[in-house]
Amino acid sequence: MRCAALREYAARHGVQLLGNERYWDHDASGLCGGGVRHVVSLREPVARATSQLRHLRRNNWRAMARHLRPPAESLALVLSPELHQQRANTTDRRSGVASSATATVGRGQGSERRGRGSQRRSQQMAPLAIALLAQGPAAAAAAAADWTWRTFPWAMLPGLLSDYAVRVLAGSSLCADRTASSGGRCHPFEMSAAQVRAADGLQRAKAMLEQYDAVLLLEEAARWPTMLAASLNWSASVPIPHLRRSASIGARADAATTADAGRAPPGAATDDESTLLAQHNRLDTELYEYARRIEKADREYHIF
Repeated sequence: MRCAALREYAARHGVQLLGNERYWDHDASGLCGGGVRHVVSLREPVARATSQLRHLRRNNWRAMARHLRPPAESLALVLSPELHQQRANTTDRRSGVASSATATVGRGQGSERRGRGSQRRSQQMAPLAIALLAQGPAAAAAAAADWTWRTFPWAMLPGLLSDYAVRVLAGSSLCADRTASSGGRCHPFEMSAAQVRAADGLQRAKAMLEQYDAVLLLEEAARWPTMLAASLNWSASVPIPHLRRSASIGARADAATTADAGRAPPGAATDDESTLLAQHNRLDTELYEYARRIEKADREYHIF
């Protein structure tokens, strides 16, 4: 949503505060002017990616848990463009699972009869989703029957776990040199890490970060009220509620953690996965340190 559309939406609905979790859809000019104030919050990259992974496992992948490859191998598939592209273009004849845009189930495993097949749409799954499955037609059958698994935006998954903040802040400016060669189709979350680097994504993100009226860090959330009051000229600072999860989910997670303090909570990343996430969030780590310097400079300027 571009600046004119944001202003029109705010005026039509009578709102003064808009939240945007989407990447910036802008030209090289940057943020919206004309009296619009901008605030951004960032989280330590590996902690953010780990939280995203935990959310996926608790919600989107729960029904498929027994059919997925081991977690570390699954994550390696997600973060390795060369590997999952190779799987996307290859049919595993031993398992009978076609690594294509359509997951098919072998004979005797619930395939549609020709008479009814014309009346039903085939179950579509992205190549990356199929690559994450354990070998065998049973896994594909289970995935084809699970609505959440079928409809998850698999093409965006590598971007969600790899240099997320750089992609969000640099936004559509990453596509400046790619839209013509890609037939008008370019999405920051579907670009490979190499393409983000080639588009000078880190510098673009840093340049955007410098334009914000306030740069906040999730790890310093206690300072947010004072920071916002000083940066936006608010008349008073008030406590900001920090709602991380629903009470029911939180209770279950806390109970599981309390029951066995030596066991990681459900969905927690392993050491191997944390190392892998760190390797694939190097740009975000540098951006986060840059944001930390900006946040510190703002605090010192406002003397608090």
